[in-house]
Amino acid sequence: MTDSKYDRFGSFLAGLGADTLVTSFSRVERVCGCPLPASARLYPAWWSNVTRQPFMKVVLDRGWASSDLDLKRETVRFSKRSMTVSYKYDRFGSFLAKMVSGTFVIRFLEIETVCGCPLPAPARRNSAWWAGNSAHPLMRAIRKKGWTVSGLNLKRETVRFSRETSRTGGGRYYRFVGFLAGRNDGTFVISFSRIEKMCGCALPPSARRHLAWWANNRAQPFMRMVMDSGWVSSEPNLRKKTVRFSRGGGGSGRWEAP
Repeated sequence: MTDSKYDRFGSFLAGLGADTLVTSFSRVERVCGCPLPASARLYPAWWSNVTRQPFMKVVLDRGWASSDLDLKRETVRFSKRSMTVSYKYDRFGSFLAKMVSGTFVIRFLEIETVCGCPLPAPARRNSAWWAGNSAHPLMRAIRKKGWTVSGLNLKRETVRFSRETSRTGGGRYYRFVGFLAGRNDGTFVISFSRIEKMCGCALPPSARRHLAWWANNRAQPFMRMVMDSGWVSSEPNLRKKTVRFSRGGGGSGRWEAP
């Protein structure tokens, strides 16, 4: 199949008066004037919104995107990208890409203004929604542009974003803070290696050499985020490479944005 035949479907989409279309695979084939490859009926990835696939490149170049694929019924939905939620969140990714500073604080309302759509309800009540492994389109757009959430205040509805300038930078530690936010107990002991696994980066050598690294001191990025989330450290054991964290110590109980 040549790309020019896919262009016929692109022209078809461009001429539609509607913002969305649910169509069958057979109708796509009739518009293109040729059969779709066998993979279109076997693999959802064929319909993914990526430009490396010739058919979807034509669709995306025309300002449309696919969704609601049903391989069993052989149907797929196409929507103008300005109407898709994921595209709206991509606007915030573009906003981040233009930022000059390495960190900044922004209100939820301002994020909604940039995106042109409201944040989902869990974003205002659950800190885990802002965690680094979130599958939400907004968080994917943020990660794609090389930024992380480094502070969160649900009461004030503000969030701090920081560039992921290095794998050992403070921005990586927010993943561990998200873990703390989801715990129901008041104290626990954890190994250094498990902390590193959660953060997705190695702790600096000083964490294994000096007890002072684990001191409850806000001058140290990791401990600052731990304390701001309402926890404190104790009993660091450099030989066993473990440390205890307990609730308390004057923290807010949530990620704090300055």
